Amino acid sequence: MKRLRFRLPGTLALAVFLPLASAQQQTIYTFVGEWTVPRAQWGAFTDAAMKNTVPILEKLVADGTLVEFALTTSVVHTEDGPTHTSWWAATSFAGVSRALAELQKVSQLSEFSGVKHRDRLLRSVVYQSGKTAKLTSGFSHLAVTRVKPGKNREWRELYDKYNKPVSDKLLADGVILGYGVDLELIHTENPGFYGSWYLAPNAESVDKVNAAVAAAQQQATPVERRAIAAAFADVTVAGSHRDSLDRIIYYVHK
Repeated sequence: MKRLRFRLPGTLALAVFLPLASAQQQTIYTFVGEWTVPRAQWGAFTDAAMKNTVPILEKLVADGTLVEFALTTSVVHTEDGPTHTSWWAATSFAGVSRALAELQKVSQLSEFSGVKHRDRLLRSVVYQSGKTAKLTSGFSHLAVTRVKPGKNREWRELYDKYNKPVSDKLLADGVILGYGVDLELIHTENPGFYGSWYLAPNAESVDKVNAAVAAAQQQATPVERRAIAAAFADVTVAGSHRDSLDRIIYYVHK
């Protein structure tokens, strides 16, 4: 939210230094619900989601239908952007669809007055996760950019070359719980949408991510840094980069 899953000050390079995994990995499908809720209803909306949504998704993770799900709330708000996000992920569209059908039987979230809602259906080109986890706090960070038509392979090669060691080490060290890159399976945005995300168990872990990114950058010379920035600029649409940061209300990964 992971996913749509976001940016703190000083993290501009995260979209550059998060890695891609092996192209042989299994595809993960993720359904994302984004909700824009009037401030006066934030507490009641969260309570309703915890009561009606979380138990269903928790059962579907337990029986293997889903690999993870989350409920989050925005930290850095925009005028019309979502205040709450839910997502669930599976190794097949059938798994995602089953969860949606189960939720539609009981969900009352759309009945809140003044609420705006939109959905996204994504597929992963990168999905790496650590051990089984259940969180009631933490952060979900998403960096979105647009890749120019015909430049997907070049972007992937740059991403693999400059990013993989940083995120792999962060995951291995337990600093982050998972990371990935999602593309739209059903296109609701302009073509070229790429969303790279990571999940952090606490604010201190976000600081460690930022420090690791900065350290990786400093290993290159100024000339090399300019060349890397120019290479990424050549394959992405100027001005398309956006970030979001969410606080995790509830997250389960099996």
